[in-house]
Amino acid sequence: GAAERRALSGGAQLPGEVPFAPSSTAHVSPLVSGRFNRVEVTLGQRVEEGQLLAVMSSADASSASAALAQAQARRRTAEAALARQEQLVGEGIGAQRGLIEARSEVDELRAQMAGIRAQLGVLGSGPGGGMRLLAPISGVVVELHATPGEAASPDRNAFTIADPAAVSVYGEVPELAIASIEEGLEVIFRPHAFPELALR
Repeated sequence: GAAERRALSGGAQLPGEVPFAPSSTAHVSPLVSGRFNRVEVTLGQRVEEGQLLAVMSSADASSASAALAQAQARRRTAEAALARQEQLVGEGIGAQRGLIEARSEVDELRAQMAGIRAQLGVLGSGPGGGMRLLAPISGVVVELHATPGEAASPDRNAFTIADPAAVSVYGEVPELAIASIEEGLEVIFRPHAFPELALR
């Protein structure tokens, strides 16, 4: 017979989707509840790793900042008392026990301050107690759920960042087509938006 152009038989047409690769997608949410003060990015904007996304206020961050200020004030007082004890011991009129206690108090306050600073660092607290949300990866802002004045919660993603160059194609195989699918078969993907495009 005459040669004709026909669709190849033996294959299976499967519905598919093209999501962002999970390894190249980041969901950004605050670690504590608060309120957004500023949002620095817009939907669809390209961002780089470490770029500021938003600034928010939080009672937890404010409490930690206040505790740090109190510990700093107490440390200054303790350091002055330690210097006085060292002077007295040097002059032979101070007790060694008082010097040990003064040093212990200074060390304790320094450790307390280091712990509070670490806590503020984890929360992303910046100058003035404001919390900063930073982009963990480079990519494009594909979802944005943050506006100035809006409440922020750890249970809700404020931003989703994805790398548009890293996508995956998933095909859904119905039960009746399982017998015709096996590893190593050639796959042709045709997106609805570009029906003339055939990706192999």
